[in-house]
Amino acid sequence: AHTATRLRDGLGLVYGGHGATGGTGPVLPPELYDPAANRFGVLPAPETIRRANHAAVGCEDGTLLIVGGEDDGGPLASVLLFDPVTLQFARAADLLTGRAFARGLVLTDGRVLTAGGDTPGGFATDTVELLRSDGLRRSGPTLGTPRVLHSVTPLVITGKVLVFGGLDRDRNVLASAEIFE
Repeated sequence: AHTATRLRDGLGLVYGGHGATGGTGPVLPPELYDPAANRFGVLPAPETIRRANHAAVGCEDGTLLIVGGEDDGGPLASVLLFDPVTLQFARAADLLTGRAFARGLVLTDGRVLTAGGDTPGGFATDTVELLRSDGLRRSGPTLGTPRVLHSVTPLVITGKVLVFGGLDRDRNVLASAEIFE
């Protein structure tokens, strides 16, 4: 339930998850992987919660957003910003709605799309949020179908995003897709 994200400089950031003890035990610190040296290095933990099932999205400026997820209390609205130059984490503006299992990606205009997931109100949401590393937040269009455990894929030539599959609110498998423009 962690993320592993390639940074622009080729290093990889591993963030969050449950660890060997599941949802108990200490908070797992982030780790930075250097493939040239085949070595992991531990970074100071920027929070005191166990964040799992979150999204990690690289921004145009090289920073990384750690978005939502869940801890022992349910879906999180908090967002962290990781600066790979300073190796520091900072709190960014919260999401409008806490969400776990959401999917995110950077759009061609630099905004980060965060779509679907589980919210404090229930399983599978149809809400979308658009955010930037500078803290700008706003609601996006509503998905045609509430989704969780779905995929979002950029359609590079058109700048559109394909949202497909996943589960609906009744936990039925979705065999549908929609386009975000």
